[in-house]
Amino acid sequence: MVVGILLFQAVAFAVLSGIVASNKNRSVGAWSVLGFVFGLFAFVAALVVEEVEPEREYRSGDSEKQSSGIPKFNPEEHQKKCPACAEYIKLEAQVCKHCGHEFSDEEVEKQVAGALRDYRDRMSDRK
Repeated sequence: MVVGILLFQAVAFAVLSGIVASNKNRSVGAWSVLGFVFGLFAFVAALVVEEVEPEREYRSGDSEKQSSGIPKFNPEEHQKKCPACAEYIKLEAQVCKHCGHEFSDEEVEKQVAGALRDYRDRMSDRK
């Protein structure tokens, strides 16, 4: 009788810990095992731990890594220095948001191509 009650309690805390972990984007299986083994303590721990950010799901064309394992170049992550006011602006910007200096299309394309080339050089040196 006592064994049955203890087994029911272990299963109940395993299920409860798994549910709480699932709601906090944590591993359901791991927290269920903890709930089964440690009972009330694991359930309280599952209630106390913080929620983790869910992993971003990528479509095949949107992956941040190429097949070689090198992170994909993203111009949004790079900046250039305005020659007029010396402030940093986005690499693809055609007008400086600080002083209004205008960049030609050819100049912007050349800067993006140069940043891409530098980025690839740095990534190939890491291998």
